[in-house]
Amino acid sequence: MSSSIEIGQFFEVFFEESEELLAEMEGLLLAIDVSAPDKEECNAIFRAAHSIKGGAAMFGLTDMVELTHIMESLLDNIRKGNMRLSDGHVNGFLKAKDILKRQLSGHHQHLPIGSEVAEDVLVLLRDLSNQRTNNLGAATHLDASEIQATLKGGSPIVEDAHCFRIELPFTSVEDLNALTAELGLKGKLSCENLPDGKTVLQLETTQTLDDVVAICSFLLNPRDIHITQASVLPVDKDKEACALPIVTATNKASSESSYDKSRRGEAISGRQDSRFIRVNLDKADQLINLVGELVITQAMIDQHAGRLDAINHEQLLNHLTTLARNTRDLQESVMSIRMIPMDLVFSRFPRMVKELAAKLGKKAKLITLGGATELDKGLIERIIDPLTHLVRNSIDHGLELPHERLANNKAETGTIILSAVHDSGNVVLQVHDDGIGLDRGSIMQKASDCGISVSAEMSDEEVWQFIFAPGFTTARTVTDISGRGVGMDVVKRNIAAMGGSVDIQSNQGQGTTVTISLPLTLAILEGMLIRTGNEVYILPLLAVVECLQPVSGQIHEITGKGLVIHVRDEYIPLMLLYELFAIQPRLTNPTEGIVVVVEALGKKTALLVDSLVGQQQIVVKNLETNFRRIPWIAGATILGDGSVSLILDVPSLLNITSQFCTKQTCYNLASS
Repeated sequence: MSSSIEIGQFFEVFFEESEELLAEMEGLLLAIDVSAPDKEECNAIFRAAHSIKGGAAMFGLTDMVELTHIMESLLDNIRKGNMRLSDGHVNGFLKAKDILKRQLSGHHQHLPIGSEVAEDVLVLLRDLSNQRTNNLGAATHLDASEIQATLKGGSPIVEDAHCFRIELPFTSVEDLNALTAELGLKGKLSCENLPDGKTVLQLETTQTLDDVVAICSFLLNPRDIHITQASVLPVDKDKEACALPIVTATNKASSESSYDKSRRGEAISGRQDSRFIRVNLDKADQLINLVGELVITQAMIDQHAGRLDAINHEQLLNHLTTLARNTRDLQESVMSIRMIPMDLVFSRFPRMVKELAAKLGKKAKLITLGGATELDKGLIERIIDPLTHLVRNSIDHGLELPHERLANNKAETGTIILSAVHDSGNVVLQVHDDGIGLDRGSIMQKASDCGISVSAEMSDEEVWQFIFAPGFTTARTVTDISGRGVGMDVVKRNIAAMGGSVDIQSNQGQGTTVTISLPLTLAILEGMLIRTGNEVYILPLLAVVECLQPVSGQIHEITGKGLVIHVRDEYIPLMLLYELFAIQPRLTNPTEGIVVVVEALGKKTALLVDSLVGQQQIVVKNLETNFRRIPWIAGATILGDGSVSLILDVPSLLNITSQFCTKQTCYNLASS
């Protein structure tokens, strides 16, 4: 049983690392300069393909091994200068990356994968392999034996081959099989066992000493490997082993050099595995929950400590202050475990921008800023779709065609900027394009056609909000990219569900900027505590616009529609919380209580409460997990006195404002 669990863990690590390597490969391929490729970038792409092939070979995933081997051979020729990189290579590698991702997903989910899936890409890569371009650009064809050897996985042996004697330390059967399979792809390999139980491999190959060390280092520590090199005797077809060493070079220094190069390469590609460990997300979530309980317990202790005499219990109170500080630091550190850099999201877009712009006949470049900005993993996964829609809109609706941009004195290549920055406990994301901008007149006309009330006195910000109306689109024709009116309303709804907001700014002819503000995490909330009757509720602080004590002239009753409050030339529906939750209030006259104005989804409502209790950071508990879903409630928390307080769901409260007809209407929470 333990063996199967161990193998399963290795599988998971392989899948995770391969996903990262494929994403890294795509980013490097999109960024590489075809006319003058950077050597380190070529090496990094080669290492990614090489690592995936090694892992796939270890687990017997032959389809991935076949594809990555041809990629590796091509990349090896390119990085050594034997072949000139071209757009055809880059496109072929990108297509191969897509197929590898499909194969990886299929193996991970134990789904059948037909061999025909990769056939087109294999043919493309083989065609590229059948021509070798030298440094001067002259193309020469490989002979039939070289082609056959390459396709079968054995590197053709030529006159400048080297011979290596590789003395291995004590090695497990699994590692030895994987290593011999890998080295066997590089040339002629023979194996012998020494009397002391160690293994010696003899390899005849065109690979360099550093290449051989790098391959061995994939499974073994290079410091434990002893490699000697010899000149190759005239080729004898009847002999399988190469000549034994004539020139001996103990390879400790060389292997250390290769190892250092490998580590430097990992640093360049952003992978420094020695500084990281992989932890199951469930364990991290369990730790976060336990720290949340600790925070709640500390708050309880702190509240009771407030009743102690400061003079008689000075030392105890000092210790409790230290405990509170350390608890807060611990909470922030543990929460950072779930934080993931926005680079993980941004890396998805360069290729999408490139392909979509080409499809529309446009030219576009993507600039990303603030990729190191971190966001909670749960929010990272949910923000991908809204950002994807906004970037597609920027290319489709925002950027002009090249000749139109030139006519408007713009560069023919449009620019899209994706940025992320921390701001007062939130993460602010922006999607900016330097395109044509929003057409106020066109939007107002379309809104009027859809039955939306418009006015010439409306500000631009108000007009832009029409874009978020369900079914709204200004596209004249429906395509596979846009025009169906499904998108921006969903974008706004999804962002609001994450506790965030979205705003649009645009200048005609200069471009559009969409700004998204999100909380760092949904596990901790800055909340305002409000009291109604004997109950204390919590409002997310981000949703609170203002608090005021109204005067009689501000409150108006609309027959059959309920109460409204007049605040700064705006009439806002007034909701009585004690009626909504069917509890006994301490007061019923609005002028004696406090009105809290909240906003979400571009709408406002006012809540009548008895009093404000305070403001504090709270640990959110999910009611659905522990009990069931309750209307108008987003979650719960435990206060310092041990009582449970419910967190109000502001968007759902706004949705029922239109149904809140009269003061006598009562929504009974228990009956719901």
